[in-house]
Amino acid sequence: LSAAEHQEDWNAAAEKFMRSSLDSFSRACCSKPWFLDAEDLLKPILHSVSWELIQDCSDASECLPESLQELVEECYGRMMDGCNFDHSVRDAVHQSFGQHGKEIEAKVVTALLRTHEGAVKKATEAEGSSMRKIEAFTKSWMNLGMDRASVMLSHPEELFSEDAILELFRLLLSPTISESYTCVPRHLRSPK
Repeated sequence: LSAAEHQEDWNAAAEKFMRSSLDSFSRACCSKPWFLDAEDLLKPILHSVSWELIQDCSDASECLPESLQELVEECYGRMMDGCNFDHSVRDAVHQSFGQHGKEIEAKVVTALLRTHEGAVKKATEAEGSSMRKIEAFTKSWMNLGMDRASVMLSHPEELFSEDAILELFRLLLSPTISESYTCVPRHLRSPK
């Protein structure tokens, strides 16, 4: 964990530690009933451990506790977005295609997870307003995700009716897990 060994600046060292720690925590615990309640306990621990960790960095004196707290909030928010995303995709696929069995669900989930980043990239490169970028993201993710899922399944035409696909993406864009969460990345929703 020594940041000085790798000659990292305080921000990079703290972020690396938090990302690694939060990734392990979320993989191990995101399905636990107490997961959401852990935030108030975990954030101060992340701050304290990160503070101690960065003291080995050459630029540690430049770090203010408030700056480190902002980084804790940012990293924790990204971890929660990742957990919400994963849960939302699995839930939407289950609601839309659960009647076809676990194997089909798993393949559709895999297709959506693997194509999300490509759709985000295409939307980020799109010209225009936030609404145009969201439209580009949605269209791209639908096309990429359903194309990949179609290749993975033996009879996709029997599963992928227009209504089923529309319902799936309605649930992805407005998941039932939270009124404030969507699978549309934050940076695409923010007006520039």
